[in-house]
Amino acid sequence: MSVYLSKIGSFFAMFSQDMTFILSLLLLFWASTLYFGKGKIVSFILSFYPATFLYKSFPFIDKLTFLTGDKLVVVNKLGLFLLFSIPIYIIINSYVFSVSEYTGTSHLVRGGALAIASLVTVMLFYYTTLDLSIFHDFGPRIDSLFAGNNLVFYWNLGVIAILAIF
Repeated sequence: MSVYLSKIGSFFAMFSQDMTFILSLLLLFWASTLYFGKGKIVSFILSFYPATFLYKSFPFIDKLTFLTGDKLVVVNKLGLFLLFSIPIYIIINSYVFSVSEYTGTSHLVRGGALAIASLVTVMLFYYTTLDLSIFHDFGPRIDSLFAGNNLVFYWNLGVIAILAIF
């Protein structure tokens, strides 16, 4: 009996760490969406795609890592990604217009949907672009949600659907 209880306890402990991290990120993105507005968050999401393409196709990424240590190399690569992402964000943000703020849903629901899209975008960055497992390593249940090219495609499609609807 105690074996089963320890397995159940370890499941909830692992699940709660990942879910606490994910829910805190979701609340952070939801507050950001409500504070900064729809245009800034949509620009953040849209800038992810060309920045990821440029980061993955840039030929000298490994030669530009000048920091040593596991965490510092990841921070260095994250900084290089931001060198691609920030100018693209500024360009996209200057062209994203909030044509109609009213989309038929309340402001909180739209903020929640865009927060979910932002969270999925960051999770896709975590699993497909840059390995950030040094800072937080997700459990196998969360890993299985983003494993494989088919699932990555459907997650990207879901983000685009949220942007189209909200």
